[in-house]
Amino acid sequence: MNTSASVWTSAPERHYRDLASPAAKDVDQLREAILQIGLSALSSSDSRALVLPPPKHFAPKRVEGHKDLHHHRYLEIGIVTKGEMTIWWEGSTAQCAAGSVFVIPPGVRYLPHADVPGRSKTPHSVVWLALHRGCAVVHMCSLKDSVHQLSEYYSFTEAQVTNVARSISQELAERSPNYDTVIRGGLLCLFTWLQRAPVHRISRMSGTGKDAKPGDDDTFSNRVESYFLSHYHRPISLSQVASSMGCSPAHLCRHFRALTGQTPFQFLRDVRIEAAKRLLCSEVPIARVAEMVGFDDPLYFSKVFSGRTGESPHSYRVRSRTNGYQELAS
Repeated sequence: MNTSASVWTSAPERHYRDLASPAAKDVDQLREAILQIGLSALSSSDSRALVLPPPKHFAPKRVEGHKDLHHHRYLEIGIVTKGEMTIWWEGSTAQCAAGSVFVIPPGVRYLPHADVPGRSKTPHSVVWLALHRGCAVVHMCSLKDSVHQLSEYYSFTEAQVTNVARSISQELAERSPNYDTVIRGGLLCLFTWLQRAPVHRISRMSGTGKDAKPGDDDTFSNRVESYFLSHYHRPISLSQVASSMGCSPAHLCRHFRALTGQTPFQFLRDVRIEAAKRLLCSEVPIARVAEMVGFDDPLYFSKVFSGRTGESPHSYRVRSRTNGYQELAS
């Protein structure tokens, strides 16, 4: 059932910053969340345990090009493990409480962790599953005090993922009688299959691990690097980084290059390419890999990747399957 609490026609702004989680959730913890919380929610008779979006009919021009909104070509599923998350989607808001499962079909514009006027935002944690061809990409995030912590990404390989995603997307598009019951059944099967699916880590988002000390030049470069490691999956401007560092863009470029021998965006490019290499060793489509490492255009991603590595993303993927994941991505 759709539990949208209100109609909210203007798209909200993003009022939190990303931070790579220093203690990534391991596979067993993710499996436990899917099993204990996901299956319990879907087995519940409480209609609030399954949160589905409203029919897609909201399309005001002022939303077009909104930089903070998410918009994907694949099905996403969220399992709220703690607290309560508000999600904005297609002009409405929905409250997703701990122990609930929400579904985001392809093409829906949405913003998770949304601010609701007149309501305080509660800390919460969510396990996200992005369903691709033959695999589910899973990670956990937590929001507290406007800090959005992201765990590692893992790929769960399961052939049935494709069929489940197609079936749920079709049910949401057609809204036939008892469509929500069919969706529950599909998700129950999916969550059960994922308990035995082979899995491997496909990203490593680790910071420098050093504490900041005012006036320490090494700390300045560490702070910049940590910012990129936590934000590389989103569009980044020089002014954003400089503002976070408390300096001008010119000072940022000059000082970072003097300390590291690279410009800030050369370092960011290398971070994105290394993250892409890990993702290419999974079954995630190349266009989605580009998106996950901060590239809006898959063709431009391919050009940058080829220029840095000497081979195309497709060629790298083929070679990774031949030589093995560990050799290429370690």
